[in-house]
Amino acid sequence: MAWIGGLKGTSLLLGGALLVAGLFAPPSDSNGAKVLLRPTFERNVVPLVKKFCLSCHSGDGAMAGLDLSGYKTAAEANRATEVWSKVAKNLAIGHMPPKGRPAPTQSERDVAVRVIKGLTASKESDGLPHVTLRRLNRFEYDNTVRDLTGVAFRPSEDFPSDDVGYGFDNIGDVLSISPLLMEKYLRAAQLIATKAIVAPEDRVTRYEGNRLRRISESAIGFDDGTLLMSNTSVFADHTFPESGRYKIRITAYGIQAGPEPVRMAVEFRGRRIGPTDLTATAANPITLEYPVETEAGKTSIGVSFLNDYYQPTASNPKDRDRNMVVTAVEVEGPLDGGQVPLSQRHLIPPGSTSADLRAILSHLAGQAYRRPLRKEELDRLVTLARKASDGGQSFERAVQLGLTAILVSPNFLFKVETPGTEALDSYQIATRLSYFLWSTMPDDQLEALAAKGELSKPATLKAQVDRMLADPRAVALVDGFAAQWLELRKLQSVTLDPKTFPDFSLALRDDMTRETKAFFANVVRENRSVIDFLDAPYTFADERLATLYALGGVTGSQMRKVNLPDGRRGGLLTQASFLMVTSNPTRTSPVKRGKWVLDNLLGTPPPPPPPGVGDLGDATKVLDAKTLRERMEAHRKNPDCASCHAKLDPIGFSLENFDAMGRWRDEDAGAKIDCDGVMPDGTRFRGPQGLRALMLTRKDQFVRCLTEKLMTYALGRGLT
Repeated sequence: MAWIGGLKGTSLLLGGALLVAGLFAPPSDSNGAKVLLRPTFERNVVPLVKKFCLSCHSGDGAMAGLDLSGYKTAAEANRATEVWSKVAKNLAIGHMPPKGRPAPTQSERDVAVRVIKGLTASKESDGLPHVTLRRLNRFEYDNTVRDLTGVAFRPSEDFPSDDVGYGFDNIGDVLSISPLLMEKYLRAAQLIATKAIVAPEDRVTRYEGNRLRRISESAIGFDDGTLLMSNTSVFADHTFPESGRYKIRITAYGIQAGPEPVRMAVEFRGRRIGPTDLTATAANPITLEYPVETEAGKTSIGVSFLNDYYQPTASNPKDRDRNMVVTAVEVEGPLDGGQVPLSQRHLIPPGSTSADLRAILSHLAGQAYRRPLRKEELDRLVTLARKASDGGQSFERAVQLGLTAILVSPNFLFKVETPGTEALDSYQIATRLSYFLWSTMPDDQLEALAAKGELSKPATLKAQVDRMLADPRAVALVDGFAAQWLELRKLQSVTLDPKTFPDFSLALRDDMTRETKAFFANVVRENRSVIDFLDAPYTFADERLATLYALGGVTGSQMRKVNLPDGRRGGLLTQASFLMVTSNPTRTSPVKRGKWVLDNLLGTPPPPPPPGVGDLGDATKVLDAKTLRERMEAHRKNPDCASCHAKLDPIGFSLENFDAMGRWRDEDAGAKIDCDGVMPDGTRFRGPQGLRALMLTRKDQFVRCLTEKLMTYALGRGLT
């Protein structure tokens, strides 16, 4: 499939969706022409490598540690597919051989690249493909819980961070489950179930006596409660979920002494209820009930001991000291039933009884597992849930128990797919598509199409992509894919030195993130060419960001689309989010900016630096030179650094007119900025305009890189 430079945003996403669904067949090798000698590794690659590569890439001193001299046959190359994939990529884009060295013709390059890619592809097709169960990451988990139950909160905030692979946090091979995470899943499932469904039992809250809040040393923790030794009080802090009628129950007894029984009262919202004579003893504590009507909100319920008595000289030892013990405070209500949460009405249809338990769990688990249930699966869920009702608990408690079991099932926590070479079924296609574009479970329409087997039809899939991208849930593509591809999540931890950049603020940093997200969403929503990412003459800004960019006529905090009046800015590479995330706290970093472009826009990441090679640090006095460019050029004199910096530095230098927070400047340290760049192939360019023009000459490479990033995110694995 040939990607063209004018590819539209939604077209790219449709292509991704078709590949996600497994609906593209491998491209044919035949174009109808006669081929006398089929190109092979031995015939077309080995001689080229010997002629143009081995002078640098052989022996112990091979450049970048890459020794190609040991590969004489296709079988040998097949044992090092990662090495040869990099060779093919560098040949294809002209990075190798370097400028000034003998080089193959374009035809020779094309044939060699095709042969190498054929080798690595055939290696990947040997045997059955590796299928990894893909766990829901934290973002997907929260979204799925929201859409499954209607409970709007983020239980995953208590989970360990997800690991990252290939630049994304939804890669199946790195999303394992530790014992700690399994404990968190169980705790979260129980919390979700009680938030989504309110059982009658949940309307009673019990505060044990020895855990009540004491206000003086005269109230101390006791074996079976709180001992009040003088006229004092203890309190239970309770949040009333809504206004209405409640019951407060106090369980207590007296340590009797003197001529009258223990006397107690309840303190509630500034008034005293009582007093009440407490004649009960430790052998037979009593529970006293007090009806109240109250507003929603948090308040304290106090229990006071009113008539302390102490006669240490009394002849009867049991008649010397009167005290009181509070063993529990309970709150029940609201007594009129209270409002049933929307989530509960969504999960349990009004009028349902225990006879409907099987149907309710079948529907709920089918949505959670993203496929129809097998009979034995449903039987197990129903058997478990009925343990609650068999034990005398309510029907709602039984559904809670079933929901808890569903939320810790591997069928919910993992996106389970058909192993081996079998095609995906319609339910698996619906799951892939939904988590690709929405980062959540399929909705009713996708489920209905999956049940009919319609999603295997490209026309149906296209219609669903259009529908899903128009849905508000498509913001997940921005928060999930774009935020990681463009490293916006890293930006949230970046700060600048306040002495060097006194105008920097966290609010401005948030505006930078909002700008890039709005820009990405606009390309998708308006189905614009993805080349806008390289050179769009517009961006999104509010007043704060417009001031940074020196754009007039923008007021207020609302992000709006603005045209860029000159050639200084355009596309992603002049947005402050990129410029700041690739800077140091006190200065710019041409190396970081160059590496970001190679990694995220051109798909040609440089190798890691050799061991022991340091960087310039963050201080301007590291080297005795005036400008950053002069310091960098001194650094490049190290031969271990030169080859990589020849690719990185020209890109970074061309952006030096932008400081670390993305503001335009003409001078650095009092010297005029030199923003000329020369790529390893001899291509010259100047400044951000020149860089954008250079990127447009390599737009096919950019589109391929973007496609690879998008496919990696969509499939949840590295590409083969």
